[in-house]
Amino acid sequence: MADKLLLTTSSGKRLDILTLSKSDIDLNDIVHALCLICRFGGHCKHFYSVAEHSVLTAVLCRLEGLPLETQFAALHHDDQEAYLCDLPTPIKRELKKYREIEAKLAKKIGSHFRLRNSAQIKSKVQWADRWMCWFEKDILLPRCEWPVFEKTLGTKPETVSSFVQLQNKAEELIYPDEMPTVHGKGTRRPVEVMGNGVIKRVNFMLAYGSFSHPIPYFAYDAYLILHNKLMEEIKETN
Repeated sequence: MADKLLLTTSSGKRLDILTLSKSDIDLNDIVHALCLICRFGGHCKHFYSVAEHSVLTAVLCRLEGLPLETQFAALHHDDQEAYLCDLPTPIKRELKKYREIEAKLAKKIGSHFRLRNSAQIKSKVQWADRWMCWFEKDILLPRCEWPVFEKTLGTKPETVSSFVQLQNKAEELIYPDEMPTVHGKGTRRPVEVMGNGVIKRVNFMLAYGSFSHPIPYFAYDAYLILHNKLMEEIKETN
């Protein structure tokens, strides 16, 4: 038992992370977990999920005209964190065993979703991921300078220049029709109220928004919609 890393998923599966098989991987488990994991180790001005980060990274790739396979890889680039949680990068660098397990999980998940794994796709996803982190820190973290990280950013995106601008474009892409609004004016936030009165579904919380419900599923539908959309588009082009 000591050699196993056992985890119970949201769907009730009991998994050993060290020996995870393709059949163990469940998209809904992944999205559920990523929606409930906060970026930056929780040190944000408000809750901001790994799922929303993943959606916005994929949307940035789309806006920049990158190939569908790159957009799909960007959407899934943090899926392994659904089973391992998100660790701030400086801490992760010091945990060799964690990084080894993370790499193995990423490979298995990539195989399950048939992600393309070329060096060019990896490079583009890393570029988009770094720029997302840069946009996020400006609006979600206390004012700070990241001079070393800034040198790794590379070419600036041509289509967006801020976190809020990217959020708005993502909402327009994923929810093209105006939806009922919640907690603010002019925001597209599709809402589904469950029988117990809890709001389960809210796509994006804007940078200065707030939430009053206990289940922060801000990007749940957005992730699944974009996943299915990209799957269909890739299928059509093959």
